[in-house]
Amino acid sequence: LELATHNVLPKHIWEKVENATEKIDEGEIVGCGPFVISKTDLGAGIVYFMKNPYWTGAQPKIDAIELHTFSNMDVLSLALEKGEVDAYWKYAGTYPAANIQKLKGTGKFEVEEKPNVGFAILGINLKREPTSDLKFREALAYGINYEEILKLDAQGYGQVANRGLVPPSMAYFKETEPLKYDPDQAKKILAEAGYKDSDGDGVLETPQGKAVKLTLLIQSSYQRIAELMVDYLKALGMTAEIKTVDQSTWYTLKENFDYDLTLTRTTPWGMMVYANWGSAYFDSRRTGQGVLRVVDDPEYLKLCDQIMAATSEDQLEEYAHEMQDYYAKNLPAIPLYWGEVITPYNKDWTGWVSNPLYGIYNADNFLSVQKA
Repeated sequence: LELATHNVLPKHIWEKVENATEKIDEGEIVGCGPFVISKTDLGAGIVYFMKNPYWTGAQPKIDAIELHTFSNMDVLSLALEKGEVDAYWKYAGTYPAANIQKLKGTGKFEVEEKPNVGFAILGINLKREPTSDLKFREALAYGINYEEILKLDAQGYGQVANRGLVPPSMAYFKETEPLKYDPDQAKKILAEAGYKDSDGDGVLETPQGKAVKLTLLIQSSYQRIAELMVDYLKALGMTAEIKTVDQSTWYTLKENFDYDLTLTRTTPWGMMVYANWGSAYFDSRRTGQGVLRVVDDPEYLKLCDQIMAATSEDQLEEYAHEMQDYYAKNLPAIPLYWGEVITPYNKDWTGWVSNPLYGIYNADNFLSVQKA
């Protein structure tokens, strides 16, 4: 079971339910861990948990948990600052770095920083020109100001990534060449590959004589980075149109390869599933909401198959290094930076346990947290 998300449910209750995704009867919520749901308030967006009296494993040090959901970050940040909630969590996300100093200023919070296995990437359509041209992607990689994006998007919480894509927080990380901002080198690569402005209009043409006019597909949360990306491309002699769409439209256009570049992000889960090391995003045999599936190179597909058939740690390490070398050489996507997961928590509580996949939203944490 690739994602290990199949849950055991009581047959005598759920076999009678025609549409399980719409059923919210509080009287039939079940659980078997150290905490069980005691109440839900869907209007307020709160789920209440209490100790499971039948739980025989390690006992939690707290009696109850309240899980509050918020419609936007401004409301959530205010709730933290006022002490209405004690910690923040978002899957594959981080507390906004720009809000950290204000929260620290309350004197009530500590902040934990952990390397994020998920990160923002520039997805590249390998199915059409000019982005299918490796020389073009090489130039593109040199044309991005990674330090500027890191400062703007993450307030410096993180580091410039390597060409090998896979972050140091993953098993069998291999140190590949760091990504570097060098627009002069980018222009040199383009010129040597036959990209030139033959009509003097300020826009390069491909070796086939077609103007380099790109479509940058994004969702609204990537607007600031997209505007920077347009500036970087313009400095190299290219034009780019930002196409901002909703999630459903992004998925449709992505599936139809109707874009040149796209801004998206990986998640910890997505980096680890399938053949691991980000393969779930690139293997052309896959599909899914965040899957780019742009790599149909037999070398890469064989490598994915070898990883899934590996029978020893030595084999996995060898294949993991080969995969990172493949990313570094072929650039099917460009990581914009490796970020940090910033988790604020109230000083009145101690014993917080975080893991790379789920952050503080994990069973070990709920068993460990206690009053300071």
